Amino acid sequence: MLIDLPNQGFEFIRNMQVNAYINKDGILKIKKQYVKFEDLMYALTYTMKRDMVCPFCGAIIRAKSLTLDHMYPRDFGGVSIPNNLIPCCRKCNSNKGSLDCSEYYRLIAKNLSRGDFEKEKQKIIDRKEKKRYTRGIFLPEEWLKYVPIDDLIVRDYYKTLDLFGSQKNKKLFSNMAYIKEYNHMKRPVIVDKNLFIVDGYVWYVSALVTKKFKKIPVVMIDNLELI
Repeated sequence: MLIDLPNQGFEFIRNMQVNAYINKDGILKIKKQYVKFEDLMYALTYTMKRDMVCPFCGAIIRAKSLTLDHMYPRDFGGVSIPNNLIPCCRKCNSNKGSLDCSEYYRLIAKNLSRGDFEKEKQKIIDRKEKKRYTRGIFLPEEWLKYVPIDDLIVRDYYKTLDLFGSQKNKKLFSNMAYIKEYNHMKRPVIVDKNLFIVDGYVWYVSALVTKKFKKIPVVMIDNLELI
């Protein structure tokens, strides 16, 4: 898939260095040393989407209450890419929770009391929870590919991590337990055009350790490349 990108000229600078930029061909180039992918995606989104009106409630958003919402929520597989991020007010972001945009729009259109809103919201989430066993990741099918796990390439930064002896081990074991219960991954791994892993490394390791899958779900970004 192609992610939404601003025009050529965007640079992502950290510690006085350009860690990522968009070239003349419209390809987002990321240097292979560690760049926190979500921070980069947030910076891209804020660069492109500067509308200060909340798309859900229509309120003018003050800078201190501006947030980025995952249109397909993270709890059901949502990934942090500009195509899945939308600026909104902090209140709506909190109220929406684990609903996707279409679910939330339908719910607020009912003009329910606060109590009834929360009850209906929980019913929607409960129905989705039951579908985890069969559906796995709640993202558009065109965003996903299923790639042989052995084809994915681990960049050098990730090879230095000791997941079993670090703070990340809780996340790793939680992911492994999820895979064993649902026989699915909760989120896809994000890879560049050459299959280098750029985000979701812990899910990749979880899948390797559990040995459940020959192929795993990835979001392959064709206009992104590690250099």
